[in-house]
Amino acid sequence: MEREFKKLVEEFELANHYQDIACDILKKIEIDNTDKNLYSLFYLSIEESISYFCDAIHNELDLSIKDFDNFNFSEKCKLLQNSDSIKNIIQSEINSGGFLFDLENSKKNLLQVPDLNIIASSASNDLNNLHSTLNKYNRFCSLLRKSLIEC
Repeated sequence: MEREFKKLVEEFELANHYQDIACDILKKIEIDNTDKNLYSLFYLSIEESISYFCDAIHNELDLSIKDFDNFNFSEKCKLLQNSDSIKNIIQSEINSGGFLFDLENSKKNLLQVPDLNIIASSASNDLNNLHSTLNKYNRFCSLLRKSLIEC
């Protein structure tokens, strides 16, 4: 006997939920910025939010990208930019200055072993970078949702 799974939560709701979790974790990082686990949880939460947001966009635009659910958040964004209606919005976030670009660079900085011979470094994971990335992502979501509603 097979059971059918019932969808309890929509992708947009899950994206919002993980976005809220990332905000909460960022507040904890403000208090204790030495805990690298908090940074990892922040990145994981924002990546999950992006992934579910991409799933929602994929469903909303009724795109038929094979095995879309199996890709990671970054690949999903790259696949979505093939859609003419949202290409420019997504492409600007993948390029330098966009939240996806910033997110990837910030993650690399977290995993990098610091060079003790260098007194100062331009590559940092300070709170301003994390806040900026989250704000850019929030603006991206808002813009894309408005674009979908109007189209």
